[in-house]
Amino acid sequence: MSGSSNHQQPALSFNDAPIDLLSSHFTGREDELVGIGKGLGTSHGNAPTRYALHGMPGVGKTQLALQFAQLSYNRRQYELVFWISGATVEKLNQGFAKVLTLVGHPDYSNFDQIIPLT
Repeated sequence: MSGSSNHQQPALSFNDAPIDLLSSHFTGREDELVGIGKGLGTSHGNAPTRYALHGMPGVGKTQLALQFAQLSYNRRQYELVFWISGATVEKLNQGFAKVLTLVGHPDYSNFDQIIPLT
């Protein structure tokens, strides 16, 4: 008998993206959606995959991200979709704290995790 436990956590599955903000008029952008999928599907060894959308205000970055979040979750490409705003450092920190809470991480309330940027 090994020292490991056979107790498994129940599988989490949720989409935290505010898909209710997705416009009912969103159409097209298939090339961009495919590009996001390819970018997130590329492995970089042990490093986590990251993908950033950037551009001028009002060009539809948020709508594109929401559409990708909804489609990829519905297609079961991803079991967990987290939404973190990068609008301000405060919102970014709040978003990371929310992720820790959503996954039940023991350090979710550890305020020492927030490191001020100088």
